[in-house]
Amino acid sequence: WVERPLADLNYVYLWADRIDFKLFSNNSKQSILLLMGVNTDGKKELIALEEGDASSVKDWTRCLENTQKRGLSVAKLAISNSESGFFEAVEQLMPKTTCQHCWSYKTDYLLAQLPKAEHTKIKKSLRDIWTCETRVAASKAYTAMTNSLKGHKDAKDTMSACRTQMLNYYDFPTHHWQFIR
Repeated sequence: WVERPLADLNYVYLWADRIDFKLFSNNSKQSILLLMGVNTDGKKELIALEEGDASSVKDWTRCLENTQKRGLSVAKLAISNSESGFFEAVEQLMPKTTCQHCWSYKTDYLLAQLPKAEHTKIKKSLRDIWTCETRVAASKAYTAMTNSLKGHKDAKDTMSACRTQMLNYYDFPTHHWQFIR
């Protein structure tokens, strides 16, 4: 399975993530990098599992190079939960691939930075963004959401910095949005 050819499989989207395992009693952590391919029908398939550090460009580069050796063609969009090492490796090896932050992860990350009393309002604001029918409307809703974060500088800065990578899915077919945002 780890060496199966990927040349005949048309993955237009890549999902990257990691799984952390706590090993033994010394609390050391082991990470496994995983890569999912998504075809034009929305079918997801696991294409790589490798030991590595999710923040390491070197480890993600090795993972992507191994899939390319097996025939993985350049994907149109690479989605991750903000693993900087992954995005940098994609930019180096697949410069024509667009990067997208995972909405679920960013939602959880943002909510963790805010008081619980504001969660309902922010969840609605986020939903208002990703349910917009156009990038222009989503961009306006995104601006409104970040403006509502005044008083929460770190949260506002985080969401402002990743704005483009949160809205890149608007460049792809509408019927794909459900599995790429």
